[in-house]
Amino acid sequence: MKKKSDHLKLVKDKPVQKNRGRKVFRSLLFVVLFAALVLLLREGESYFRVTDIKVVGAGEVTAEELVRAGGIKKGNSIFLIRENKVFERITSEYPVVKAIEISRTLPDSIVINVLERKPVGYIMTADGFWMIDREAVCFSNSGEPVEWLPLITGIEGKMVVPGFPILCSARRDLLKRFFEAEIREDWLEIVQMDLTDSYNLVLHTGDGLEIWLGNATDLEQKLKLVKESLLHLPEDTEAKLDVRSGNRLVVSKKEVLVEKEVDQ
Repeated sequence: MKKKSDHLKLVKDKPVQKNRGRKVFRSLLFVVLFAALVLLLREGESYFRVTDIKVVGAGEVTAEELVRAGGIKKGNSIFLIRENKVFERITSEYPVVKAIEISRTLPDSIVINVLERKPVGYIMTADGFWMIDREAVCFSNSGEPVEWLPLITGIEGKMVVPGFPILCSARRDLLKRFFEAEIREDWLEIVQMDLTDSYNLVLHTGDGLEIWLGNATDLEQKLKLVKESLLHLPEDTEAKLDVRSGNRLVVSKKEVLVEKEVDQ
């Protein structure tokens, strides 16, 4: 005759055995999936290898130079190419490259889309003429001045590091704000941008005008005021236009020191 305790013991053993079966099944499933993954990676490693490399957007730097600098070679695993590492290698050698984007087409093709920096001025240093972009980044050196770009003065050679914004926060921020605020029209021929005073950007034009913009405050309004005032000045007039206050313009003619206010 079975005791009551024996009956209870038999009843309790059933779920325990069921749980053990599930654990064994899960373990076997994990082993199978892991083996399949290892096999897939092993086969993929030999199958997904780069055989075709295309570069889009290169200008100053050739496609061959970009691929070499980025360390990308045919035969590399298409999955092991890291965009940030490629970008670091390229920009360390070619600061003109602003950004890259790598797209993959399985099984073996990649496309490198390149965005290069565009010069808006140049800085003269002891080792040549450095191009600078709208972010105040110096990126390319030339042995000769670029006639169609304005010369940016007041920046010392120690402030210029290839691939980085100029190492003076006041001058850097003033330049960036000016390039952001600059009206996209061909109404002002700037031949020189003087930053000797880091809080006063002075523009010199091909017509002999000297424009004092002051600091980075209200640059859009200051440039608008300058543009409107040019309609009231005789052609070929050499004068200083002072808009540092931001809400009015003072004209000082160089021939006869006469001051005139042109209200907003």
